[in-house]
Amino acid sequence: MGSSTPVEVRILSEIHQNNRTVALLDHVMDQPKPLHCSLYFEYFPLGDLKKWRFDEFHLKNTPVPESHIWRFFVQMAQALAFLHSGYGTGRMEKWNGIIHRDIKPENIMMVDNHTLFPSFKLHDFGVAERMDRILTLESKVGSHLWQPAELPRINTKEADVWSLGAVGYFLARGHAPTAELYPFVLQTRRNNGDKLPAEVESLPESERRFHWCSKVPRQIVPINTTGSGRNGRMIGLNGIPMDSRELDHAYSTDLNDRIMAILKDDPGLRPTALQLVDQMVPAAKLVLSKMGDQSTMIDLEFKCER
Repeated sequence: MGSSTPVEVRILSEIHQNNRTVALLDHVMDQPKPLHCSLYFEYFPLGDLKKWRFDEFHLKNTPVPESHIWRFFVQMAQALAFLHSGYGTGRMEKWNGIIHRDIKPENIMMVDNHTLFPSFKLHDFGVAERMDRILTLESKVGSHLWQPAELPRINTKEADVWSLGAVGYFLARGHAPTAELYPFVLQTRRNNGDKLPAEVESLPESERRFHWCSKVPRQIVPINTTGSGRNGRMIGLNGIPMDSRELDHAYSTDLNDRIMAILKDDPGLRPTALQLVDQMVPAAKLVLSKMGDQSTMIDLEFKCER
């Protein structure tokens, strides 16, 4: 393909068809106007993960069942292991890894299995890149709120893994694993004499939110605890109040410990996507098999055209 071909088209045209990433159906160059490209994908009636969680659980004031979160990690660990290491292709030793760089709830589509248990597919490879084409570890691309504290060093498999854990955390808690953004902004201004810091003042208005999202402290509450019995709001790093809207439902210690491992501050201590497939996926299948509903087990195997 020519050099003018969008990155997303190039990446999706190169990778094997599989059941964990959204396939590109077609694309048309110079549409809807010159130097643009129209991409065509399958339609997903359930929408993306953020919309699905809002419609099915937030509006009904109910927690996301633990079974959905285990299924999410099974399917998205397989997706990342495929992208990073060629899992399921039969040619892992020759695989040129792909870093997604923008894993977030809006980039995971929900697949209707006509049961209570939809599947998850990774979408939007607009800032993805092959590892051999990335010249530096640092980049300012993607959605900073869903990226790890080592920002802007996000051109790594470890950063993708953290972002995956952040979305799993969102399923449980309803927000990113960070302090609340607005109180953080207010506290920062207050500490600066009620003025914007110079580094923010110099930015265009359209870029200031990206800056705040990159600077807000990553802040993680164990998901096997609840907010019951606490007096007042929870206080986290730097004296910033934490979002306690969805702290009333506790998940299992097993699931909590695995998510906490994925969200470790030190990139070198996080499991790789292949380790998640080897360790977390079997554990998830065992948990799901004990839940009694056979539909929890639908679409747990990775399928790839070799």
